[in-house]
Amino acid sequence: MTFLFHYLTRKRRKRGKRISSSSSSKAPKHDAANDTSIEDLPSHIVIDILSRLSLKPILISRCVCKTWYLFISDPLFIFNNPELFLRTDHSTTTCISRTLHWVDTATSNYHSDLRFNLPQRYSKYEIVNSCNGFLCLSKSLFKNPSIICNPVTGEYLTIPKPQNDPTMTVNVVAAFGYSSKTNHYKVLRLVLSTSFFRIAELYTLGTSSWRRLGFAPLAPIGGLFPTYLNGVIHWACDDPETCHFIVAFDFEQECFCVVPPPSHFDANQKKKENLYYMNMGVLGGCLSICDVTCSTHFDIWVMKEYHVQQSWTKQFAIDNCGLCRPIKLVANGDVLLMFCKRQGLALYDQVEKNIRYLEIRNAHSIAFQAVTFAPSFVSLRDVVGVDGLKVQNDRSRFDKCEVHEEAKTLLLVERNLPELQWAEAEARARYSYCYQFSTQQLILISKNNEQPILEQLVGLTWKLEASVDSSIVCIISN
Repeated sequence: MTFLFHYLTRKRRKRGKRISSSSSSKAPKHDAANDTSIEDLPSHIVIDILSRLSLKPILISRCVCKTWYLFISDPLFIFNNPELFLRTDHSTTTCISRTLHWVDTATSNYHSDLRFNLPQRYSKYEIVNSCNGFLCLSKSLFKNPSIICNPVTGEYLTIPKPQNDPTMTVNVVAAFGYSSKTNHYKVLRLVLSTSFFRIAELYTLGTSSWRRLGFAPLAPIGGLFPTYLNGVIHWACDDPETCHFIVAFDFEQECFCVVPPPSHFDANQKKKENLYYMNMGVLGGCLSICDVTCSTHFDIWVMKEYHVQQSWTKQFAIDNCGLCRPIKLVANGDVLLMFCKRQGLALYDQVEKNIRYLEIRNAHSIAFQAVTFAPSFVSLRDVVGVDGLKVQNDRSRFDKCEVHEEAKTLLLVERNLPELQWAEAEARARYSYCYQFSTQQLILISKNNEQPILEQLVGLTWKLEASVDSSIVCIISN
């Protein structure tokens, strides 16, 4: 960023020198051939430089000149560094927070000092998923997709209400995606009918109604975030008749398919209770899945070649530190950024084999949602492309409604695990542990399926709270 502004200000200084030299006959003649500025670079190079910046410098760059503003606002402009948004989850209140706190993953301290407000069209909603800088929001009560918004520009539009069949229930699973060939954004809606048939409906942004696609082959687990990758949305499903528990919908072909999981998964290993914690994500541009079938650790598998089962590779094996969702690879792929709902962010160093926790402070809740997001300055008017369609701005009359009071800034502060002392030297090698900051709990996990011995801990006073099974003990500090 300094490089860009340096050349721009340098050119302005040289222009000022030319003006002063023309008014003085004694000044030496200026050599215009030696002038160098950012404007002399080809446009594709400038665009490439801008695309490598994080969100905050991009916000500043839009104000530099009209040319840069047009570059950044172009629909073809793509951020090379997906960002992360955190939203506080006030599960005990009637109003879920509509403030997104942007986390700068390009810096080592992962600070959060930018906020974007989601539209307050409804008192309560949930985030379905993100796609190309847009977010799909659904009503919290019925899970019906209702709003598409761009939190950076503040614009949003309302999705038409589907013509519900009275025989259908309110069990709805939604997803949002993009078709590159037709340049259309689409919203998928899966409805479970009273006869236990799954009806699939599709809405294309800019049209006036929903289209029925027919029956959906598998039932996604609605409690998990869907994973969007290259025009395809992915869920985990709990169909007991198949071991292929990854179901996908292609927004280009408008059809469902199954994605083969890692080959070691079979009907016996695929326990239904584990599927609700099988978080999927995108790491390094590849589909990933977090395998939690083992009680002592979890594995992160990455599909190097899409839809090829043999390409699944176990990239991380991490001692159990609670339920975490992979977010992003940082530090040239050596560090994995994970999200733990009640602990905040966690950094796993693959080289050092350790975990650092970033505690979230200045928030009125200990529960959070994490949304991976690629910012975009593209206007919804340009995307929809329909004359007369009303695209309302977030900074409208809806902002006059009362919202839940929140901290202006979320602080992400590294918090180390307590340094444990063991009575036996080999005890540390026999047990792994994780610390729950929100509940002050320490979870000991035996690596050899033996009961952990609490007396081997010295220097700290603990009491037994719950025994999960023979190899895991949860204890709490006195």
